[in-house]
Amino acid sequence: MIAFGPVPSRRLGRSLGINNIPFKHCPYNCVYCQLGETRYQHLETADYYSPKQIFQSVQEKLQKLLEKNERIDYLTFVADGEPTLDRNLGETIDLIRDLKIKIAVITNGSLLRNEFILKSLSNCDLVSLKIDSGIPALWKRVNQPVDKLSWEEFTLGLKAFAKNFSGQIITESMLVKGLNDSEENLESIANFIGGLRVTTAYISAPIRPPVKKWVTYPEESVFLKAYQIYSWNDKIPRVELLINYEGNDFSIGEKVEEDFLAIISVHPMREDAVNNFLKKAHLSWEFIDGLLADKKIIRLNYQNYHYFMRKNMNRENGG
Repeated sequence: MIAFGPVPSRRLGRSLGINNIPFKHCPYNCVYCQLGETRYQHLETADYYSPKQIFQSVQEKLQKLLEKNERIDYLTFVADGEPTLDRNLGETIDLIRDLKIKIAVITNGSLLRNEFILKSLSNCDLVSLKIDSGIPALWKRVNQPVDKLSWEEFTLGLKAFAKNFSGQIITESMLVKGLNDSEENLESIANFIGGLRVTTAYISAPIRPPVKKWVTYPEESVFLKAYQIYSWNDKIPRVELLINYEGNDFSIGEKVEEDFLAIISVHPMREDAVNNFLKKAHLSWEFIDGLLADKKIIRLNYQNYHYFMRKNMNRENGG
């Protein structure tokens, strides 16, 4: 399913997701990724789904939601891979603008040195950039980029994008205990973000099961320090912490299993959210037991919670 949700977003409100990339094409292999190891790590754009196919999927999903009076704040390109690897992204964005809902793209920024990609994003209302370090060696340790991507190319791309993009730019920095949560790194991130004309800088933590078992939450004092460091930079107008669970306000359509699997393919779901989803669908827990027995989903434990995600994810701490 290309269009999924909507899901509750801590940044974008009620977000109808658009998964425009097949599972796990990405230039990064982040240690904290909630979707598993990157299977196809590359920088080359390609044709995946046609713009017309994506538009029809979004239009059909949106029509059903509007019939139920469900509010949608954003149509968001948030894939189980890097959305800017889609060669037709710009054409697709132009098509769905006719739906008269704000459009967001959540990207790691790895392809922004490409002029074609810059043009593809020009008609978005909002773009979210991932910046987990301002130190080259640490960037490589956290995000594990493909060898062809250099720090120089990455940073030049972000700066070129910020200079030319007329919409809203936000950033998200994921902090991992003992890896990129030092004061030195926090200052490096804030300094880098300060040059990108952002409206809001978000500081986050791995609230869902990460691909690497050793990845964990920093101490609370780290987030307070990060908030202070970011706030002291007068070029960052707004700072917010994204360290709490975003809630269970997931929507359900007529194709229950397809909708559920589409959501947890991109957005692993906590057990209380699953219970809420089942209640809306008038289903019992037997539905989940059946998916587990058929090996379509897996259950993982993280931070004293159970999470459910699709089976087609290679992980260090589950399978």
